[in-house]
Amino acid sequence: MTESQILTDIIRAAFSHPCVGVLLRNNVGAVKSGSRWIRYGLGKGSSDLIGWTTNGIFLAVEVKTLNGKVSPEQIKFIEDVRKHGGIAFIATSRDEFDRLMTEHINFYALKRERQKENPF
Repeated sequence: MTESQILTDIIRAAFSHPCVGVLLRNNVGAVKSGSRWIRYGLGKGSSDLIGWTTNGIFLAVEVKTLNGKVSPEQIKFIEDVRKHGGIAFIATSRDEFDRLMTEHINFYALKRERQKENPF
């Protein structure tokens, strides 16, 4: 299966996932217009899919084939999202996307419960 096919499967899965609010394709690149380059997308290393959960947590999904290589910039983007409280991961299939979303949502639910018990 190609990365494009996996990406399409994951986008379809996101539409029916109860915790995904919005998930959009992030096309990153550049095109030459006359003598200058016009860059688009969120920047080098940003994930293929960007959005948020139904309760407002930032979401970034990098899509790869099983043999796909993750660049250092992509790893840094995922680490930065996580460091600042967002959900970010690499998915190689629709099933993996569903599993990782569930794991992350369960983690955030537990974290919220603990904060209610001890807000300080």
